Amino acid sequence: MSDKAYVSKHNYYPGTVEIPAGTVFTEDQWEACGGKVSSLHEHIKKGYITENEQYVPEVVQEVVPEAEVEVLEIVKEEEPVKEEKAKAQGIWNYSKEELEGLDIGMLNTIYKDRAAEYGIKVNRPFSNKDNLIAKMTSDA
Repeated sequence: MSDKAYVSKHNYYPGTVEIPAGTVFTEDQWEACGGKVSSLHEHIKKGYITENEQYVPEVVQEVVPEAEVEVLEIVKEEEPVKEEKAKAQGIWNYSKEELEGLDIGMLNTIYKDRAAEYGIKVNRPFSNKDNLIAKMTSDA
């Protein structure tokens, strides 16, 4: 087994197994994928494959089959960063947490006062607390 490791700049299919671009492999692994050492050296001379400058451990893993590579890529995807939602800028910009602890009478009073600040006429108080909270947390 050779101590040198190589990395490909392109996808290769030496004969039986595909070697994706960026894969680190040895001469023995190239041969195990169906390639010839002479063809490997031709690609090295052309600059398509370069010698890897990292240390190669004595136990070198075998080239991962293509189906497993796809599974590994899916697992390695980072979870999307949850951005904190900016506070709404409209009339009804309260958060649900601010309002849940208040009783329906207090919520109706706050609703009426806030509507008056913006010149909105309130015809009657809400009777359903959940509907009132939904209205006061909208950005309308």
